[in-house]
Amino acid sequence: MRIIYTISLLQLLLMSCSDEPLIRLRESDFNKIDLTPGFHHESIVTGQGTMLYSLWVPPLPHDTLMPFVVGLHFAGPPSDHRSDDYFQALLWPGLKSKGAILFAPDVQAGSWIDPESELAVGDFVKLALKNWPIDKKRVIVTGYSMGGIGTWFVADKYSNLFTGAIPMASAPVGFLSGKIPHYIIQGRYDELFILSDVRSAMKILRENDGIATLQIVDRGHYEAGGYSEWLERGWDWIDSVNFSK
Repeated sequence: MRIIYTISLLQLLLMSCSDEPLIRLRESDFNKIDLTPGFHHESIVTGQGTMLYSLWVPPLPHDTLMPFVVGLHFAGPPSDHRSDDYFQALLWPGLKSKGAILFAPDVQAGSWIDPESELAVGDFVKLALKNWPIDKKRVIVTGYSMGGIGTWFVADKYSNLFTGAIPMASAPVGFLSGKIPHYIIQGRYDELFILSDVRSAMKILRENDGIATLQIVDRGHYEAGGYSEWLERGWDWIDSVNFSK
C-alpha cells in the first residue's frame, strides 16, 4: 500500500487505531438536536468537551430520505462556530440546491487529522445515519484547505460511511485506498499546495482501482468562494458515478 507522506506512516497508524476513542457522543443528546428546517448554530457534548457546529436542514418530506453532507472548514483564528465562515462562503452556495442536510462541525483539535477531531466527525455521522432520514447512498464529505486535507483522511478511514469525497485546495493525506469516488478540486495557482502532489495521489487512487477525477481551476488558494460552482459539479459527478453502477 502506497501513501502520500504529508504526515508520517507512524502518525497515520496512531491516528487510525485507538483502543480508547476520545470522542463519545451520547445518543440521548444527539436525539435532542433541532431538525426544524433552516440554519442552526448548535453544540453537542463529547467525551472531551463540547463540539460546536453549523447545520442546515431542508424541508423534510414525510417518508423521504435526504442526502447528507459533512463539510470540514479551513484554518483560521480560533473562535466559536469557526465553521460558519466556510459554511456561508462555500458549502451553502455550492450545495444549497441539492436538498441535503449540511453539517459543518468546528474542529475539535488543531487539525482534522487529529484523533479528537476525526473521531468527532465519525461518531456524529454514525448517529446521523442511525437516527435521521438519510439516504445512505448519498453521504458526502468535503472540505477546503485544512478541511480538504481532513477530507482525504476521513474519506479513507470512514469509507464505510461515506459514498463520495470532494477535497478542495488541499494536500493528499493518508492511504489512498480508492474505496469511494473522489472529485478533487485544485487551484492551478494555489500558493500553499502543490498540484503535482494531487496528480500523484490521483495516480495512486487509480492504481488501487479507485474512481477519481481531478478538476483544475484557475484560482489561487485564498479564493474559497470561487470554488462553489465546482463543488456543485463535484456533487453531480459523484451522483452520476454512484447511480450508474
